[in-house]
Amino acid sequence: VNLRVIGALHYTQTTFDLREESSSIFAVPTVNYTGNLSWSTYPTLPAGMSIGASNGTIYGVPTESIERTNFTVRAWSASSLHTAVLSIEVLPVAPQGTYNTSGTVVLSVNQTVWLAYESGGGAASSITVTPSLPNGLSMLGNGTIYGTPTAVQAATTYTVNMSNDGGYDVLSITLQVKTPFHYSDLDHTLTRNSSLIYLAPTVNLTESTTWSVFPTLPAGLTIGSGNGTIYGTLHHPGPNLVDHPHRDADAGSARDHPVVVVQRTAVAFLHQGRTGEPVPGQHWRPGVQRLRQPEPA
Repeated sequence: VNLRVIGALHYTQTTFDLREESSSIFAVPTVNYTGNLSWSTYPTLPAGMSIGASNGTIYGVPTESIERTNFTVRAWSASSLHTAVLSIEVLPVAPQGTYNTSGTVVLSVNQTVWLAYESGGGAASSITVTPSLPNGLSMLGNGTIYGTPTAVQAATTYTVNMSNDGGYDVLSITLQVKTPFHYSDLDHTLTRNSSLIYLAPTVNLTESTTWSVFPTLPAGLTIGSGNGTIYGTLHHPGPNLVDHPHRDADAGSARDHPVVVVQRTAVAFLHQGRTGEPVPGQHWRPGVQRLRQPEPA
């Protein structure tokens, strides 16, 4: 009589390399036991996978990633326990997403930035960005770019690399940092009751803004509180500016031709001088009012 001892059960394949949300498993055991068995595993299988309680078949699509783990399949009979071991690894979904932007993203100095990375894949375990982001900006662990830029910077393309055990994603974003606003023309010579001015700023801010100027503009000039446009016809240079008489050589008499030169960057600067002669150093700015004395007629 020849006798051969065999195991009560076994699986043809015992090592599985799966991918989260895409790979399926269907492993049917070969059972050499003739009695009834009750099946389970230890530890519990990954989410999305199950074991048939009456036949030991392992099936499903994993919905979570796990490192390689040994799972003991346990088959209980009325009087004994039979086991088999399966090695299972579930790789995560590779990172994939976008910043949902097109072209160059224009940012403003001192304005808060939040550029969310919209993920359509798995979470990244490693993120790098080259070159370094503009001063004041950082990147969160989920790829979101945030912060407050502190300096003007030319348009620069940044490469973002995201990876995990399941793969990687590479994407690019172009950022440019500009001043919050500026006026294309900074020097204007105005003649009282004659010159019309209309200065509209180029605005790089994306948030709602209220505009004002300090000190108050001369009579006749106004700044749009909702758009920053300076407009109007000068009626008087203002109480803090000194009129400079200009002699009309042909008539031989002194005539008053008050002139104002307007300069602005982030605030309005007012200059006054003779016609065609802007006088440097005569300006209004917060906390400073320095005036050149009038010249003799």
